Amino acid sequence: MRAGLRRHKLMFEKKVSSTDDAGQPSEEYVPVASLYGHVKPLTGREAIETGRQVSEVSHLINTRYSAEVTAKGRFREESTGRVFNLAKAPMNVGERNRELVCDCIERI
Repeated sequence: MRAGLRRHKLMFEKKVSSTDDAGQPSEEYVPVASLYGHVKPLTGREAIETGRQVSEVSHLINTRYSAEVTAKGRFREESTGRVFNLAKAPMNVGERNRELVCDCIERI
Protein backbone atom coordinates (compact mmCIF):
# COMPACT_ATOMS: atom_id res chain seq x y z
CA MET A 1 0.00 0.00 0.00
CA ARG A 2 1.24 3.48 -0.80
CA ALA A 3 2.50 5.37 2.24
CA GLY A 4 0.36 8.41 1.36
CA LEU A 5 -2.83 6.47 2.07
CA ARG A 6 -1.73 5.84 5.66
CA ARG A 7 -2.74 9.26 6.92
CA HIS A 8 -4.27 8.37 10.30
CA LYS A 9 -1.88 8.55 13.24
CA LEU A 10 -2.78 5.63 15.49
CA MET A 11 -1.59 4.54 18.91
CA PHE A 12 -1.76 0.80 19.59
CA GLU A 13 -2.68 0.16 23.22
CA LYS A 14 -2.26 -3.15 25.02
CA LYS A 15 -4.61 -4.34 27.78
CA VAL A 16 -2.81 -4.77 31.12
CA SER A 17 -4.32 -6.37 34.22
CA SER A 18 -3.33 -5.09 37.64
CA THR A 19 -4.74 -4.47 41.12
CA ASP A 20 -5.72 -1.09 42.51
CA ASP A 21 -4.90 0.29 45.96
CA ALA A 22 -7.83 -1.60 47.51
CA GLY A 23 -6.61 -4.90 46.03
CA GLN A 24 -9.38 -5.09 43.42
CA PRO A 25 -8.44 -6.36 39.95
CA SER A 26 -8.51 -3.69 37.24
CA GLU A 27 -7.72 -3.51 33.56
CA GLU A 28 -6.25 -0.55 31.73
CA TYR A 29 -4.74 0.15 28.33
CA VAL A 30 -1.08 1.12 28.01
CA PRO A 31 0.35 2.74 24.84
CA VAL A 32 2.74 0.37 23.05
CA ALA A 33 3.36 1.60 19.50
CA SER A 34 2.64 4.68 17.40
CA LEU A 35 1.79 3.85 13.76
CA TYR A 36 0.36 5.50 10.68
CA GLY A 37 -2.49 3.59 9.08
CA HIS A 38 -5.30 3.61 6.56
CA VAL A 39 -8.74 3.35 8.21
CA LYS A 40 -11.41 2.06 5.83
CA PRO A 41 -15.03 1.88 7.09
CA LEU A 42 -16.90 -1.25 5.99
CA THR A 43 -20.32 -1.71 7.59
CA GLY A 44 -22.43 -0.18 10.32
CA ARG A 45 -25.23 -1.37 12.55
CA GLU A 46 -27.42 -0.07 15.34
CA ALA A 47 -28.98 -2.08 18.14
CA ILE A 48 -30.64 -1.64 21.51
CA GLU A 49 -28.57 -3.19 24.29
CA THR A 50 -29.74 -3.04 27.90
CA GLY A 51 -32.20 -0.30 27.08
CA ARG A 52 -29.90 2.05 25.20
CA GLN A 53 -29.01 2.50 21.56
CA VAL A 54 -25.57 1.33 20.50
CA SER A 55 -23.97 1.94 17.09
CA GLU A 56 -21.06 -0.09 15.73
CA VAL A 57 -18.99 0.48 12.62
CA SER A 58 -16.58 -2.17 11.33
CA HIS A 59 -13.29 -1.00 9.80
CA LEU A 60 -10.22 -2.45 8.11
CA ILE A 61 -7.04 -0.83 9.39
CA ASN A 62 -3.90 -1.24 7.28
CA THR A 63 -0.53 -0.41 8.89
CA ARG A 64 3.13 -1.28 8.51
CA TYR A 65 4.12 -4.46 10.36
CA SER A 66 4.77 -4.18 14.09
CA ALA A 67 5.33 -7.16 16.39
CA GLU A 68 3.62 -5.24 19.22
CA VAL A 69 0.22 -5.34 17.47
CA THR A 70 -1.64 -8.35 18.86
CA ALA A 71 -5.26 -9.43 19.27
CA LYS A 72 -5.21 -8.28 22.92
CA GLY A 73 -5.25 -4.58 22.26
CA ARG A 74 -6.87 -1.69 20.45
CA PHE A 75 -6.04 1.27 18.23
CA ARG A 76 -6.73 4.86 19.29
CA GLU A 77 -6.66 7.61 16.68
CA GLU A 78 -4.48 10.30 18.22
CA SER A 79 -6.15 13.36 16.69
CA THR A 80 -9.78 12.45 17.46
CA GLY A 81 -9.57 9.89 20.27
CA ARG A 82 -11.66 7.35 18.33
CA VAL A 83 -11.16 3.78 19.60
CA PHE A 84 -10.98 0.73 17.32
CA ASN A 85 -11.12 -2.66 19.10
CA LEU A 86 -9.65 -5.61 17.24
CA ALA A 87 -12.32 -8.12 16.25
CA LYS A 88 -9.79 -10.78 15.17
CA ALA A 89 -6.07 -11.37 15.28
CA PRO A 90 -4.15 -9.06 12.91
CA MET A 91 -3.30 -10.53 9.51
CA ASN A 92 0.37 -10.43 8.48
CA VAL A 93 -0.08 -9.96 4.71
CA GLY A 94 1.91 -12.56 2.80
CA GLU A 95 3.76 -13.57 6.01
CA ARG A 96 6.44 -11.06 4.97
CA ASN A 97 6.47 -8.86 8.12
CA ARG A 98 5.81 -5.74 6.07
CA GLU A 99 2.10 -5.02 6.37
CA LEU A 100 -0.74 -5.73 8.83
CA VAL A 101 -4.46 -5.72 8.11
CA CYS A 102 -6.69 -5.55 11.19
CA ASP A 103 -10.45 -6.13 11.34
CA CYS A 104 -11.71 -3.65 13.95
CA ILE A 105 -14.97 -2.51 15.55
CA GLU A 106 -15.67 1.09 16.60
CA ARG A 107 -18.49 1.54 19.13
CA ILE A 108 -20.18 4.91 19.00
